Amino acid sequence: MIVERQVFYAKYGKGDALVNVFKRLPTIMSAAQLGFSEQRILTDMTGTMFRVIVELTWKDAASWQTAMPKVFAQPNFAAWFAEMEPLVDRGETELLNVVQ
Repeated sequence: MIVERQVFYAKYGKGDALVNVFKRLPTIMSAAQLGFSEQRILTDMTGTMFRVIVELTWKDAASWQTAMPKVFAQPNFAAWFAEMEPLVDRGETELLNVVQ
């Protein structure tokens, strides 16, 4: 199992708006029938201010690799991304193996 963790550093005062944009992400992703099993949105209460983390759980790395082009090809993804982009200073993606 793979956890994809996308860490975003929101611009000052834009954290709530960024969370609201990410709440709509499952609609875009479910339209592509990608196969992730869970999405969580986390906000950092103690670390760097205005950090929003989105986690998706995937069956395996191959599922994630197959899904990404499908996400980017969704007709409403570009508009969603254009709304998200001005709220973010920077971000990073982590792909984590779940050890059981």
